[in-house]
Amino acid sequence: MNRHKGQNRLGQEGSLYLRQHAENPVHWWAWGEEAVEEAKRRDVPLFVSVGYSTCYWCHVMEREVFENERIAELMNERLVCVKVDREERGDVDGVYMMATQLMTGSGGWPMNVFLDHELRPFYCGTYFPPEGKWGKPGFGDVVLGMSDAWANRKIDVEDQAVKLADAVKKAMRGRGMQGRGLDDGVIVQAIRGLMRRYDTEWCGFDGGSGQGGGGPKFPQPVILEGLIEAWGWEEDEGVKGEMWEMVRETLLMMASGGIYDHLGGGFHRYSVDRAWVVPHFEKMGYDQGQLLSLYARAFEIEENENAKREYSRVMHGTCLYLIEQMQDVNGLFFSAEDAEVNGWEGKNYVWTKEEVHEAIGDERLEKVALSFFGFRSGANFNDPHHPEAQATNVLVRVDLRDGGYEEIDEVDYAEIVRLMKIARDQRKQAMSDEKVIVSWNGLIAGGLADAGRVLGEAKYVDAAKKCIGALMKYMVVDGQLNRIKNGECVSGKAMLEDYATLMHGLIRLIRADVESKEQYQTMLQDLHEQVLRKFEDEANGGYYDVEDDGGLFVRCQSVSDGAMPSGVGMMVLNGLDLFGLTGEDQYANRVVKDLRRYSEEIHGYGSGVMGLIQSLIRSQQILPSNFLDQLMHTSNSVETKDETDAWQVMVGVRKQNERKYELRLNLPEGGYIYGSQAEESGFIGLDVTLSKDDIERGWAVGVNYPPTHPKRIGDGATMMEIEVYEGEVVVELEISCGGEGLLESAVLQYQLCRDNQCMGPVQRLIDLK
Repeated sequence: MNRHKGQNRLGQEGSLYLRQHAENPVHWWAWGEEAVEEAKRRDVPLFVSVGYSTCYWCHVMEREVFENERIAELMNERLVCVKVDREERGDVDGVYMMATQLMTGSGGWPMNVFLDHELRPFYCGTYFPPEGKWGKPGFGDVVLGMSDAWANRKIDVEDQAVKLADAVKKAMRGRGMQGRGLDDGVIVQAIRGLMRRYDTEWCGFDGGSGQGGGGPKFPQPVILEGLIEAWGWEEDEGVKGEMWEMVRETLLMMASGGIYDHLGGGFHRYSVDRAWVVPHFEKMGYDQGQLLSLYARAFEIEENENAKREYSRVMHGTCLYLIEQMQDVNGLFFSAEDAEVNGWEGKNYVWTKEEVHEAIGDERLEKVALSFFGFRSGANFNDPHHPEAQATNVLVRVDLRDGGYEEIDEVDYAEIVRLMKIARDQRKQAMSDEKVIVSWNGLIAGGLADAGRVLGEAKYVDAAKKCIGALMKYMVVDGQLNRIKNGECVSGKAMLEDYATLMHGLIRLIRADVESKEQYQTMLQDLHEQVLRKFEDEANGGYYDVEDDGGLFVRCQSVSDGAMPSGVGMMVLNGLDLFGLTGEDQYANRVVKDLRRYSEEIHGYGSGVMGLIQSLIRSQQILPSNFLDQLMHTSNSVETKDETDAWQVMVGVRKQNERKYELRLNLPEGGYIYGSQAEESGFIGLDVTLSKDDIERGWAVGVNYPPTHPKRIGDGATMMEIEVYEGEVVVELEISCGGEGLLESAVLQYQLCRDNQCMGPVQRLIDLK
């Protein structure tokens, strides 16, 4: 801490994240009209920094930049600086994260954006160091550059702000009421595309194309839930077996790795490596809830008893962690635990051999523990932020790493865990953010209900019931569901995801507690009506993320799944469950309407909208045929609209002879796509491969890409030169190995950009027949 205690305005805010910055020398404002008026009065830009309380790199930037007297003085002199808790203002985070991704090609937290007085962004980034390094400009230089541009080139600044705001509006608006049919082919394309990305060595789906690559590796429960859904739908026994092996091995690899807390239960947010060994040590409530539901679903299906035992161990550990460590006196659950202690990431989780010896105090058990938790292979963690520190160990279950199940005495195992947990509890612990978020609690309640049901543990179901009851008691004020509870203060209108996940929790409770079905179903139907009244986009179909625009330049809409499942995907799944519970056609009609509204996103994004893919698969299994006919029907009028949309890549294919094909891409005026080597620079480049089915049938092709040309993108300190294509792009495919049957399709990948702004990556299946 520094001597500026009480200097800025954040000390009395409810958000822990904002209060963490209360003693910075930066004159922070909370998000609101007062900050905008101050920026207008002084004629300076707004600087908005978005993060959350357990974000490690947010803490790093605070220590390096926001507590730096020199940089803080620059910020106070030249900007009006605003701090935003992304967990409280998901709409603010969503709009500016879209802008950041469009401008830079990536996102993350802390997210730092410069705005004009209409709240339109004109410069975006994530972490900035105090001085230039790692290819990033120093933040002091960024402040000076933005301030100079505002003072001397305001027309250019406003032009950039208008263009970027328009791009955000278009990206959030989506394609509107589209009419492409949704048949089996859409499912096959999405799931096969996902399976091609499976990491064959370490499991999961962040390892590129199954051929390796680095971290980070996220649990992605929504992806695995979708794969399980597809497993139930798939008729080919060989493909089903491959799918389930991916699910099982990924769940076991996560359960064995350092991403799971073997002593205290619960999952860390992600692994920094492919092998799930070294985690980013923060624990998030939304992960616990989703992963409980995922492991419970796998437990019901799994036939391998050893695997079921490990699923059970993970569920028990995670449930007890939530109930004993993260539940408040009312039955609600805190949002997260921090990654660091005293500026050291994971300090309370890592071990040396000497610490194990001191904790256990029994030679035989100590040997078992060192072997079981991987110490025989040497240290696996070197803190990159403290290179002078001794190498230590993150606990890893080596038996499951080797593809087997070590016969450990369960009594020994329990005693080892008990003794090491006692020793660990004596260390200083990471901070908990005791903020309550409705959406995260809905997921946690659903996970506890699922785990309690499959394990036969009433106390887990009771915890879920208590949570749902407390949400309805404390978070509904004057008939309005609120999003956040900090202590006794309840605030913020609930977002779509809050309603959707609360409904999800109720549905899972109905399955676990049949006796309370009538009560929960009434609540469920009432929430569904509220969602349609508050969030439906009546002009274009689908849903907004928020009830109103909250003063932003766009009313936030999103569809893709991330660490949190999208509210849209969850609402469609909820509609299917309501149809299953009631048999009422109104819910089936709503499901069809929503899936048709998002048909372009389903076709274009594939597993990126896995909640919608999962809904489509489940629709085929439970909706009557008349509703399925509506799903598969294509509207010609909408197709005509799609063809006249100028901002798209037109693709043609020509068979030159028996061995050669020509793909011809016509890019819109002003548009460009990155060359095939762009991924080395972190961009999505042009890539053409065969479909997995063709490869499995023995087909192979050589791909001849045309030459690229250099283009400068970005501006100022972020300018770089990269190889791109513009205009017409001709790619040649030549068969190098013939296979069985006909060569059917190629997979085309690209990312279309213009004016330093990029649309989302696209994968298209190109018919070669």
